[in-house]
Amino acid sequence: ATLINHGIASHILDDAFDASKRFFSQSLDEKMKRPFQGHASNRGYIPMGSETHEDSEGSSTSTSSPDKKETFDIGNDDEPGYTNDWPSDDFCNTMVTYFDQLDALHLRIMKHLAIALQMDDE
Repeated sequence: ATLINHGIASHILDDAFDASKRFFSQSLDEKMKRPFQGHASNRGYIPMGSETHEDSEGSSTSTSSPDKKETFDIGNDDEPGYTNDWPSDDFCNTMVTYFDQLDALHLRIMKHLAIALQMDDE
């Protein structure tokens, strides 16, 4: 499915994807300078093959193969106790703009879903 008319300017999306391409095109050694900080913070770089899917009880299944993706997780910079380890100021500014836009979008979507389900929209 594709979400259209979401209100996020195309240059914000383009900038975020360009910044991501630049980050992920770096050597593994360079990306590993910002390692995953753990599940509590959900921030940092996770190399390809480092994660597997979990079953419904939350335990890793022995039959699942490692993910074929790499990830750079970020979170809200205002969250107490957790910080993002940005590879550059440019990457930070681009991703914070993107993150803030998507955060606002998800709140609008949730509000409309609540209205559609006849729930409190707050």
